[in-house]
Amino acid sequence: MELPDSIMAHLMPKRKLSHEGILVLGGFCVDPLYSGKLLVGLYNFSSSRWVLDPGKKLIAAIFYELEETERGAFEKPESSVVDFPGELVRLISSYQPIDMRGLRDDIVGLETQITNLRTEMTTDREWKKDFQSNLEKLATGVGDLLKGLEEEKANRILADKEMTTEIGSLKIAQAESRTQGSNTHTLMVQIISIVITFLLTAALSVLMFWLATRTH
Repeated sequence: MELPDSIMAHLMPKRKLSHEGILVLGGFCVDPLYSGKLLVGLYNFSSSRWVLDPGKKLIAAIFYELEETERGAFEKPESSVVDFPGELVRLISSYQPIDMRGLRDDIVGLETQITNLRTEMTTDREWKKDFQSNLEKLATGVGDLLKGLEEEKANRILADKEMTTEIGSLKIAQAESRTQGSNTHTLMVQIISIVITFLLTAALSVLMFWLATRTH
């Protein structure tokens, strides 16, 4: 590939390669003034053997023409790339992708953690709901208790008033009874006086009659 200072290229791996489990390694931007071969690495992720046939299409390129303001003082490489660089070979030979099995285990573990978290959140919501319900029941019970106490207080006040009225009535009745008892005592004294006077009068009359009889 020979690029002038006004052209750059962008490389794009064929989508079919990824469908077959093949990863393309390397740089995908070709600077202006590049001269040489395009070298890329391929890594087979699949468990099947993949055959690289001559003439097989691996990479597509899009070329961009730079405006005058986009062109810079690009330096032309001193030598062209004619073979795979040792650094790229070492990179490809030592490349170890992420173990899909380990990644799957990590995903399963993450799903378990999310499930446990959801369960804890649900349990927490249910606990808060039960606590709120019990708190409302307790508030209702306290309200009923306060209402009962108010009713008991009113009943006791009414009972105290009735008891005070009854005590007043008893005191009045006792006073009247005492008054009536005093009047009865006076009447009895008068009656006894009258009876004594009558008896004395009768006795004097009998005595006088007896004396008169003895005289004659």
